[in-house]
Amino acid sequence: MASNGSNRCLIGRIGAVHLRLEVSELKSLSADRLLEAIAKVIEALNSDPRVARVDKPKRIDEFISRNVVANDDLSDADALVSGGGSYPWFEIGQPILFKVHVPTKNQPRYGADLEDAPEDYLALWNGSLLMVFWEQEQDTLIPMQGGQVVRDLLREAIVAAGFRAQVIGPSFAHIDIRITSNASAGPVFTREGTWEVGLALVQAWSPTGLAASAMMLCRQPAEAFYRSTATATRIHFVHAALSDDLVELLKLQMRRATVQLAPPWAWIVQRWEIRGWRRSARRIMSRMWLASAQLERLRSEWEASILHLNDAVREIGGVNVFEVDTTGDRRDVEAINVKLPLDAIAYVASRLDNRDVVVATTLGALAGAVAGAIAGHLVASP
Repeated sequence: MASNGSNRCLIGRIGAVHLRLEVSELKSLSADRLLEAIAKVIEALNSDPRVARVDKPKRIDEFISRNVVANDDLSDADALVSGGGSYPWFEIGQPILFKVHVPTKNQPRYGADLEDAPEDYLALWNGSLLMVFWEQEQDTLIPMQGGQVVRDLLREAIVAAGFRAQVIGPSFAHIDIRITSNASAGPVFTREGTWEVGLALVQAWSPTGLAASAMMLCRQPAEAFYRSTATATRIHFVHAALSDDLVELLKLQMRRATVQLAPPWAWIVQRWEIRGWRRSARRIMSRMWLASAQLERLRSEWEASILHLNDAVREIGGVNVFEVDTTGDRRDVEAINVKLPLDAIAYVASRLDNRDVVVATTLGALAGAVAGAIAGHLVASP
């Protein structure tokens, strides 16, 4: 990446690749233990022939640990609506710097990309957030697949080191950062279109120095965004589970109602086929209530993360690198409405209650008739 910076810029992309540690490792977690885990990942990186250089931190003076939603159970409806868990994401104060060289022909291609991916990358990773950078001419288009190979390479290294890699999507964010040096004032973020922001820095041309400055500026917004998008993902799947249960509940109710209209010779057979429908309906309604409560809790968490993101964006000048992605999440979250599922629960519950009332009334009338008959017999007896 050698250059004097004349008519050059640094392209940056940001994503989240988390180093997840097991619960047993978290009980006695310290800076030394975290450094040990990081060292294993670095060893795996050094073993990869595509990695040209890794700068290992000599010590970890500080690290930040915050919880993020663990979306490990998205295919299990019962576990999904029960709340799920979380895991701590770690950020070390001094990111790991590594350089990667991959021939363009060996990099993944996505669609009909008109621009070739660069072959040389500089990456910074702090245990959770990953930023990938490369040099190119200022007036050239940004290749779509640029940096994807570095994300995949890091994920493979984490797994090879014996840990779990958690990629939070979208990684990378859909807006790229075009970084320039020797600005008269800075740092200044500017919006350069739908898919790009500019970042002007006052420092002299140095890819490593520019990358470190960009990482420092983007860290807090990125942390808030990836926490929010993990929560938004869970909201989406919980709402999908709620919608599926709504369909099943109403199908069950329709089958029950259809039995009442069946001819006498078909009534018994159809009644037998839906035996136990009340138990099934109560189970589905219980899960729907729980899903509705989870949606309200998750929505509050998502809104808190968005407020944190907005505050972090204001601190760096008001340009949101994650605007495209937060717009999509906001549209999905704000479109969720639990009124129809709750109305359906109330409707089906009322049918259950009506049946109980009818049974109780019938039994009461029968009991009254039997008692009257007995009393009449006693009075009539000599």
